[in-house]
Amino acid sequence: MTGTDFYVDALLSGLVCGVGPGFTADEIEGALGREYVDDARKKRMRRDYGLVEFYFDRVKQAWICVGSTIQVHRLLDADPEIVPSALADRYSAFATTLGVEFLAEAVGAKGGPNLIRESATGEFVRYRLHGANCFVHARQIQAEAVDARPGFEEVWSIEIRGSAGPVAQS
Repeated sequence: MTGTDFYVDALLSGLVCGVGPGFTADEIEGALGREYVDDARKKRMRRDYGLVEFYFDRVKQAWICVGSTIQVHRLLDADPEIVPSALADRYSAFATTLGVEFLAEAVGAKGGPNLIRESATGEFVRYRLHGANCFVHARQIQAEAVDARPGFEEVWSIEIRGSAGPVAQS
């Protein structure tokens, strides 16, 4: 399986390696390991695994995940350490770039819903996975860029918000 399979799995399930919104910080650590950086402030925390970040709210004595972001653009640095070992072991090859059209086709090939273009701000475009609380943020690549064609959009990040849940597939 490849990085594209990972992105499609995350979009359609709302989970990363079986964890995501509603899971505790300890459960996420159990799935992805201990190689992360926490940024905790009062009742909010961000856990950064490199390619993936998780966001938490403090509920009583536990940190509960409210969302995650797959930072696809970080792969441009071509540092293999950016991919957590749990992901690298399961999804072997991660390309440094991914076109929105290619991702949309891969989602459709697994029976998933369409990506709906919601908004554009400057060079960025936001898509929502129809029927889900999942978003794809893309950067519009200028035609002058090497090997770019007019209108090409490159995935910047994939955002999964709380209660994303599994998406109905056809």
